[in-house]
Amino acid sequence: MLDDYVRRGMPDVKDRVLDTIDEERHWRHARDEQEQAHRHAMERAAADQTAAKIVEEHAQQRRSQRNAFIIALASVPAAMASEWLGFANSFCISLLIIGIGGPSSATILARIMDKLKS
Repeated sequence: MLDDYVRRGMPDVKDRVLDTIDEERHWRHARDEQEQAHRHAMERAAADQTAAKIVEEHAQQRRSQRNAFIIALASVPAAMASEWLGFANSFCISLLIIGIGGPSSATILARIMDKLKS
């Protein structure tokens, strides 16, 4: 009787084991697809973030260049007005050099003036 029960029960156990294995395989496959989709989404997000950063950097460069151009243009009338108001020629020339050359030329000019003082 026990042998009959085992023989009849074995095919059922075999089917359940195979079903469990199939479910596990499907679950792993779905998990792998989900992980891959997540990786792709993260890569796309990183690429979008990089593109946005590049666009912002270019916009900042354009603003900086525009502001430098405006300062350079404003330094010419400022130097002319300074000359007209009677300031020293060296002051007017310094205004032009600093306005057009920017911070690096202002630093160089300050070092030269410091050496001339001593």
